[in-house]
Amino acid sequence: MLTRAKRPPLYCKNVHWRGRVWTLLVIVGTIALPSSVRAQGSVSAGVAPAGVSPGDSSSVSSSLAATYDVPWNPPSPMSSRQPWERAVLLPGRIVSLPLSGIGYVMRRSLLAYEGSHGFATHTKTYPASGWGIRPKLAALGSHTGVGLGIEAHAPLLSGALGSTLDARYTGTTSHYNSALLGLSGRPLSLQYGYDWRPREPFYGIGRDASEDSVSDFATQREFVLGTLRWPLSPDSAAKPPTMSIRLWGGPRSQVTRNGREPARASYERRFPALAAPTLDRRIEHLVYGASISHDLRAGHPHWARGERMLLAAERYDDPIRALALHDGEARGARFTRYTAETEVGASFMRDPRSLRLLLRAIDQRVDSGHGPMLLSDLATLGGSAGLGGFETGRFRDNDLLLARLTYLFPLQRRFELDVHSEWGAVYDDVWHDPRWNTLSSSVGFAVRLRSDLKPIASAGVDVSRESLRLKFTLKGLE
Repeated sequence: MLTRAKRPPLYCKNVHWRGRVWTLLVIVGTIALPSSVRAQGSVSAGVAPAGVSPGDSSSVSSSLAATYDVPWNPPSPMSSRQPWERAVLLPGRIVSLPLSGIGYVMRRSLLAYEGSHGFATHTKTYPASGWGIRPKLAALGSHTGVGLGIEAHAPLLSGALGSTLDARYTGTTSHYNSALLGLSGRPLSLQYGYDWRPREPFYGIGRDASEDSVSDFATQREFVLGTLRWPLSPDSAAKPPTMSIRLWGGPRSQVTRNGREPARASYERRFPALAAPTLDRRIEHLVYGASISHDLRAGHPHWARGERMLLAAERYDDPIRALALHDGEARGARFTRYTAETEVGASFMRDPRSLRLLLRAIDQRVDSGHGPMLLSDLATLGGSAGLGGFETGRFRDNDLLLARLTYLFPLQRRFELDVHSEWGAVYDDVWHDPRWNTLSSSVGFAVRLRSDLKPIASAGVDVSRESLRLKFTLKGLE
């Protein structure tokens, strides 16, 4: 038989209701009470952190509890370094004072440059119409002095076979100058050029040439060159070609003159046997050759990974009268130049720290021609040609070997450091003469200014057993 449960007495419901009210009041009061009062209450009640006596007031102020005590301050300003630390760092501060001044000026200059949008995210050589005249910096090699030039550009045809007419003249403070007139198209281009180089250093032939035998010579060169190029592009037309085949040919005329450097003897005085067959004589050649290059480099602001390879063969033959620039007489040596060059690189971390290795070899085979080779046609090391710690033109001979190891790493957003070491030598025969103990070495570093896309300028030092050379570059860093 089902029965209805009995209701609890009325006083029981009142007790439960009062308990809930008192609990709510205690919670509200605890929250509303100031924290300092609660902390004092807990201390006065004998509740203290572990290991602290209730009567110790200093222990209360040193705890994490809130307090009204005056905060502690040192009696005098504190130095960032102890006296012994400043004494140890003093030599470094003295040495780095010039660099600190340069860094301050560069930082302020770069901030102003960035504020003027100087670091463009793209390059645009000429106006949208295609016609244009612009100034440019001279790029005639090391030791040639500071110079400027002017370049004009005009389109002749449009479409897939479009061509352009280019004219350029460049001169430097050391009286080097170069003129070039070119008609460029796809895939054929044609150029006429004239160069005057009045102060080319010459120390003698071979890796044992003495630095005390320095002299100089001048060259006057004129050429016409036709080039046919086939770029083998990847699947995407937007990407640059990774492989290129190039054929070229044309007449060249060159005259070797006495040097124009006042502080040096001209080469015909120090090396009369070398000067007699070529001095002030016009030497003409028919030059033709072919090359294949493979380039898989990628990355920015400097190329950070990949490799490139170049193989080239170039023949300097007797001139053909119908194509010769002047009389077409065969007076110079006939020879063939073979060039092999490869460079590999790998990087790590987000802003790339890059390691690069460059290897270059040049082998020149001289035939029984009509005279000796011109000094300017010899394989050359020194300065920007390799072994940067030696003077430009320091070593000359038929062949050469060169290796360069480079480490690139960022200094800050707009600067990176290039630390490198070079090993190389010139030889009469690169297949039989090379030995480890015949290699010359050079080490150096350069601070490079960069944008987000590419390096802009570089300044640094190269050191060898003979000299310390300061160098700077404003273009052509990559």
